[in-house]
Amino acid sequence: MSLFFTSGGTESNNTAILSAIRDLGCTSIITSPIEHHAVLHTAEHYSRQYGLPLDLVALDEEGVVDYADLEQKLKQHQESGKKPLVSLMYANNEIGSLLDIQRVGLLCREYGAIFHSDCVQAVAHYPINLSESFVHFISASGHKFHGPKGVGVLYVNPSLEIAP
Repeated sequence: MSLFFTSGGTESNNTAILSAIRDLGCTSIITSPIEHHAVLHTAEHYSRQYGLPLDLVALDEEGVVDYADLEQKLKQHQESGKKPLVSLMYANNEIGSLLDIQRVGLLCREYGAIFHSDCVQAVAHYPINLSESFVHFISASGHKFHGPKGVGVLYVNPSLEIAP
């Protein structure tokens, strides 16, 4: 396990997304249309800069990720020879929907995807079992759990196998 201190959740998100593309060889991005702009704008930017496909996973009427749609997108990316980065927030800051982080982690593991979760709204408020989540990157921000403003954290799980 590695923790990197950053200037906030945005820098943690940006670092995770760029690292997955530049250093871990991700060749496509899957996210959702209701992610925080720190993820959506960064995903859109790197999609354009590197010419990577960007897919938005479907949501149900309550704003929860459609896991069948996510699996279908992961399968399509795998079949087309892409190595996807999946970036989905654990707790949505506007509508309160929660991601089944363990389920997404298992799907990503099955399809050889890198999994980043923006957990800025979740850390210290919802449980995250790091040994069962199969998440490669988690972003957090200190001021969301009574820490100082201007301090973020990027958790990197180097022990997870990263499929070629």
